[in-house]
Order: sequence, then structure tokens, then C-alpha cells
Amino acid sequence: MKPTDWVALIAAGVALIGSLLTYLGTRQSTRASKESSKLSNEVSMKLGNMTAEIQGKQRLIDTVSTQRVEWINKVRENFSEFSKVAYNLALVRSKEEKIQEELQYDLYYLINHIELSLNPTETITKKFVEKKNNLSTYLLNDREPFSWVLYSEFMNELHYIEQVILKSEWKRLKEETKSGSEVDDMEIIHKQTALKIDPEKFNSILKQDFENQAI
Repeated sequence: MKPTDWVALIAAGVALIGSLLTYLGTRQSTRASKESSKLSNEVSMKLGNMTAEIQGKQRLIDTVSTQRVEWINKVRENFSEFSKVAYNLALVRSKEEKIQEELQYDLYYLINHIELSLNPTETITKKFVEKKNNLSTYLLNDREPFSWVLYSEFMNELHYIEQVILKSEWKRLKEETKSGSEVDDMEIIHKQTALKIDPEKFNSILKQDFENQAI
């Protein structure tokens, strides 16, 4: 074989090896590109699902928060109206005048409206109903002498419980907005809020009820 034939043969071999290496490199690159693309798609899908889930939860919390604010404002308004009607009844009682049917109707209407707005299973609601009934019975019982001192005691206890209910709902709203999930058990929040507002009144009005509930 002539030297030129050897050169040609070697050149052909080098070219073949180069082509093979190029093919293998291209194939490896294509495979890596496909795997990378597949992984990227999977990550994008997972992120998309997570984003949709987060947005869904956020929409739920936004809706619940709006409803809670409306509820708080409505209950506060009803508490205020109840106090006004109770005071008008107290004025009538103090003057020893006959209680008008319209005042009685307003009182019963607000009582029913407020009770329907509250959770009847909660300790704070049960205590509110108890104190509200005591006040209502006292105001409508015109056979007994009226006392502004006793009336004030009834109202102070009732106002304290109303404050606990409203402030607890604001705290609940803040926690739900922060955590992104609903708060179902309000007993702890009610207790903490009641203690923070007035520890002395908590001990005299609510402590025993919360302890009985825990048993």
C-alpha cells in the first residue's frame, strides 16, 4: 500500500471518529435537553397548581373576612340598639309609668335578632343570654321597685360580655388573615380576650363558666 493510501485511510478514520463523536454529543445534548424540558414542565405544573391552590385559599379567606367584618358591624349595631331600648325601658320604670307595647316589641325583636347572630354552643354566648335575660326580666317586671344602681350593674356586666364577643371576633379575623385558614374553636380566644379586657370581671362573671365547659 502506498503512503498516500495510508494517509487517506487515516484521514477517513479520523473523519469517521469525529462524526461518531459529534453524533454522540448531539444525541446526549438532545437527551439532556428533553430531560431538562420535561423537568421544567413538571416544575411549572407543580408551581401552577400551588399558585392556583394558594389563590383559591386567599379568595376564600377574603370572602370570609368580608363576611366577618359585616357580621361584626351588624352585631355591634344590634348591641347598641338593645342598650338604647333597655335605657328607654329603665326611664319608664323609674317614672313608674306603664310600659308601652312598642318598647316591649323592640326589646324582644332585638333579643331574638342578637341570639340568632351568635353561636349558641359557645360559653360566651350562653353567658350573654343569661345576663340579657336577667336584665330583660328586671326591666319588664313593673311589680317590683326600680333601682338605677341595679340597672347599672346589669348593664355593666352585659357590656363587658359584648366587648369580649366583638373584640374576640376582630382577633379571630386577624388570625385567619395571617394563617390563611379559618378558626373554628373560639373558646381560647374568648378567654384570652376576656382576661385582657378586665381580669377582675373575668373572675367574677366568666371564669366559672369556662372552667365548667372544660370539664
